[in-house]
Amino acid sequence: MKLSKKHARDFTVSFIHGTANTVTGYLNSGERQEIQWLYLLAGNVKIEYTMNGYEGNYDIFVDVLADLRPIKGIDTKWTAGAEDFYAVTFAASDESIYEADIITVTTEKKLDIDDNEKIIIPLIPGITINDISINQLSSTRIAAGNSVKINATYADSPIFCFYKK
Repeated sequence: MKLSKKHARDFTVSFIHGTANTVTGYLNSGERQEIQWLYLLAGNVKIEYTMNGYEGNYDIFVDVLADLRPIKGIDTKWTAGAEDFYAVTFAASDESIYEADIITVTTEKKLDIDDNEKIIIPLIPGITINDISINQLSSTRIAAGNSVKINATYADSPIFCFYKK
């Protein structure tokens, strides 16, 4: 499994490529190493773990935003399916716990004012936020109490929105 990391303010955004039919171990702990969210772009992967004598697993498929916070600080085993898998992961740089949503923007979307500061990370290029162009997998911070206007060049563009509850 190959990881490529990019720091985006409060997050480390990592790209993962796992080779078909391989098994890799990963310790889900440490600063900027602890995966809170995983989004699978292609293929599938099974993540197995043992915690307090309990064995569990996640079967993750394309277009699923997987919450990996319950397996914080434990060893995991990643098994790729019959094809290579590609994923994007998000790890907080501190002990903060973030909620996450995937927002699909057809051409324009407005996020209403609420009490949460938001960190928005576009998955693909062609995104503007409040009329400012945002690079792919770069982040922008929207203060609490502000609305957001998001425009997309490509229909059905996926965007990640992180916020503390």
